[in-house]
Amino acid sequence: MKDEVKNGIILGIVVILIIVIVYFSTAIFMTGEIGNKTTKKTTTTSASVSSTNDYSNRIMVNTILSKKDEKYMVVIISSKSVSNELKDSIKNYSGDVKLYVVDM
Repeated sequence: MKDEVKNGIILGIVVILIIVIVYFSTAIFMTGEIGNKTTKKTTTTSASVSSTNDYSNRIMVNTILSKKDEKYMVVIISSKSVSNELKDSIKNYSGDVKLYVVDM
């Protein structure tokens, strides 16, 4: 019985260590959560998010196909990587077809 308890404790410790190793390797290499200077990135993304919030034609992703307009276009952008030229083009769009913006 002592061997079973000992093996159970060792197995539990090994499983916990594997989970911790997988978490840290994911956090470091894939998401950049650890060791990445995110303070500069968050300030630039918050600036670009606030600049894309002033679109009057913003919609949610789940409403793309439920618009009542006969013809319309949907531009799906990421506020992290949108250029100033694209922002200006969307704001100044004046075509016959209605234009909606989805910010991913």
